[in-house]
Parts: sequence; structure tokens; C-alpha cells
Amino acid sequence: MNILHDIFNKVKPDSRGAWFDFIYFTISITISSLIPVTLLIDNKHVAGVLLIVFLLFQAIGALLKRHPLHSRSTRLPEPVNYWLFYLLQWALYIIFIGLIMHLMNWHKFKGYEVGAFVTGSSIALFIILACIPPKTPKPYSRTQEFIADALILVSAVILTQIFWNSLADELSSGSTRIARDLRRNPVAIVLYFFVFILPFLLMYILPRFLLFFEDAKNKKTWIRFSSIYIAFWLQIILALA
Repeated sequence: MNILHDIFNKVKPDSRGAWFDFIYFTISITISSLIPVTLLIDNKHVAGVLLIVFLLFQAIGALLKRHPLHSRSTRLPEPVNYWLFYLLQWALYIIFIGLIMHLMNWHKFKGYEVGAFVTGSSIALFIILACIPPKTPKPYSRTQEFIADALILVSAVILTQIFWNSLADELSSGSTRIARDLRRNPVAIVLYFFVFILPFLLMYILPRFLLFFEDAKNKKTWIRFSSIYIAFWLQIILALA
């Protein structure tokens, strides 16, 4: 952890997203190689607990990130320009809360739908507030931003393990029509490569949003996203062999 702290302290602000993507990719690939995805998916309570951790880390990370982000950077875009991402996050968090309640058997309680809506909306609100400049910014804290980035990083890795890796496992070894097409038809590999770009971007951009808010207009950001997606897709192709 101290090594990561030193790295984030030394990198330029423009390179923060690049280091985040590199560390995220390295950790995600390592975990997917060492831990069978079925270990997470087959145990509903484990998946539920991980989703709770994901949401908590997103909320706490957003709270910690707000002041360092705005006190460090003066080139941030207007928050209103990202209204579509706010809506997507709001819907995603509500869905996740509902999923957690089903995994943990909490959906048996009356009014769980209202609880899911309120909780998911509250977490989305933390993200939106983090994009809005505070009226009285605090002095910049490298340590605080490091902790925020670390929590966001862990939450992104968790989401990858639960959703993307389970999807990849199904595509490479499942019995669905898509899985059969991928094993039999090379053209299907190219077709589904483009089909699953959007799910991947939603899975990665939304947890990483507070960094994306800062580097979305940088072409290198999109090159890194593409490289990570291609590498993940190559994992699926190699598993087909």
C-alpha cells in the first residue's frame, strides 16, 4: 500500500488516470487467473457482501475525492455536461441494491423496493456532489486523494470480478447460444467483440467515473480503455481453445 501511495504522490495529475488503469488491469488479470469465478458467483452471500463493499467504497471514495479533486485541478468540465452518466449511475446503483437484497434474502421484507431506491439514489448523489465544486475548498491532501482513488480502484476490481468475469466465463465455457456461436464461428467472435463493448464501458467507466470526469477528453484515456477491453476479450478467445 505504501508503494502505491508513493506512486500516486509522484505522478503528474494528467497521469493519475493512466496509473489507475494500469493497476486496475494488473490486479484484475491476476485475480481472474488465480481465483475461479464460480467461487464468487455460486455463493450468493459472498457476491452480496462484495456488492455491499463495492457500493460502500464508491460512496466513501466519492466523499473523500471531492475536495482534493477540485482543489488540485482547475480544468474540470461543467458537471451538467455529464448528466447522462449520472442517470446511468443512479439506475445502476438502484439495480445493485435490489440485487444485493435478493442475494442476501432481504427482499422478503416489506418495502424493500423503496429501500433499494432510496439507498441507490443516495450513493448516486455522493458521486454527483463530488463533481460539483465545494463552496469552501479545503487545502489539497495527497493522502486523502490516494485513499479515495484506492477505494474507487478496489470497487472497480470487485465489479469486474462479479460481472465481467462471470460473463467471460459463460461466453467461453457456457451452453448459451452465444457461447456456442463463439466456439463454432470465427465471425461471431468479431461480431460479439463489438456487441460487448458497451457493457464493458458501463462496467468500468461508472465505477471509475470521478477519474473519467477529469480525463474523458483525453484521447489516451480511450486508447487505454480499448486496450484493456481487447486484452479481456483475448482472455475469452484463449479460453475457447
